[in-house]
Amino acid sequence: MSTAVGPWQLELETTRSLFAALLRAISYQQLHARAAEAIHGRVNALFPGSPSPAALRRLSDESLRGAGLSAAKLLALRDLAAKAEAGIGPNLAQARRLSAEALIERLTAVRGSAHGPCACCASAGSAGPTCDRSEISRSASPSRVWI
Repeated sequence: MSTAVGPWQLELETTRSLFAALLRAISYQQLHARAAEAIHGRVNALFPGSPSPAALRRLSDESLRGAGLSAAKLLALRDLAAKAEAGIGPNLAQARRLSAEALIERLTAVRGSAHGPCACCASAGSAGPTCDRSEISRSASPSRVWI
């Protein structure tokens, strides 16, 4: 396969916030990378500082839709924020202490979260990036894993 598509390249990015990483992953789902980057940039510009569940809650649906989010992604981000505030969605420190299975279970509880990207996040956060190509190819940003 590498002769057909080139060498495997995986870019590791660090994040200070699992919420921000998941906000990005949801924003990028099912979009061309350039379109997703533009939309995500507009969404991030709406935050007075770093993205957080409380800051997202204060943003109006109209401003988020105006930034380019679909109705489905808006619902997914609202659910992400609600679950993060309820403690269902772990913060980064909590995520690092959970087993991969427990982290995947908590992350996939968020509307719009798929098993593949969550599995990549879980494996990157624990023992290092161990996703196989089939899992990563279904993720919103196939060349990135957050650690």
